[in-house]
Amino acid sequence: MPDYDSYPNIDTDTDSHATPTPGSSFNFPVCESVLPTSGDIAHFTNGNHQIVGGSVLSGSDDVYSLAQNNFLQCFCPAVGNRGIQTNWLRTDNPIDGWYFVNGTQWNLGNVTYAAQNINFTCQVTTLRSPTPTNSPTPHPHPNIFAFRTPTPTKKPDPDSHSKLV
Repeated sequence: MPDYDSYPNIDTDTDSHATPTPGSSFNFPVCESVLPTSGDIAHFTNGNHQIVGGSVLSGSDDVYSLAQNNFLQCFCPAVGNRGIQTNWLRTDNPIDGWYFVNGTQWNLGNVTYAAQNINFTCQVTTLRSPTPTNSPTPHPHPNIFAFRTPTPTKKPDPDSHSKLV
């Protein structure tokens, strides 16, 4: 289970609703509403992922592009269902209680972002095993590929002197 204590600025009291941004009219969607779709910026079903302000965690990670050069990151841990939503707000001004970082390290470009981590509940998905396939069905006409017995051909008579005309 992730060590959420290593995230000092995580907002554990945020409910599952659009997150208003202080000093901005931009509202972030919630991860629960977008996760059925793979992220258009990044989509990893498993692996180790860095979350701003914390350590590297194991799980799935999706990043979605939003309007006004903002981004939404949805991380779900490999074990448990307590995810971390990171709201990436494109701004030149720090926001109290948010991380203020350059986007280069996060593959978001050489611009500054305010980033906020909040908890959300990841939906538990069951891995589907491949649908079993039956053995090949015998063809209704089993002799369709039967070999023909070759018909012997006559060898030319060496005494005959046929000429090409």
